Amino acid sequence: HYCLSKVLLDGRLTIAAFEGDAHNDPKVRALMRKVEFSAYADENPNGAKLRVHASDGRVLDIAIEKALGASYAQ
Repeated sequence: HYCLSKVLLDGRLTIAAFEGDAHNDPKVRALMRKVEFSAYADENPNGAKLRVHASDGRVLDIAIEKALGASYAQ
């Protein structure tokens, strides 16, 4: 929940997000309460899908074919 919330707020995730009291940022903690995630059944174990339900009613979808750091061995 923390990593996804941090990325949504800051646009990236760096080592600084794990240092000191960064995890206690009130904006991040508030967003974490709204974040849900689950595993999905898919033929691509190295991919990922993200769906965001915005407060204005929009639904944003993204599919990542090969996530960074994924094992590509087939």
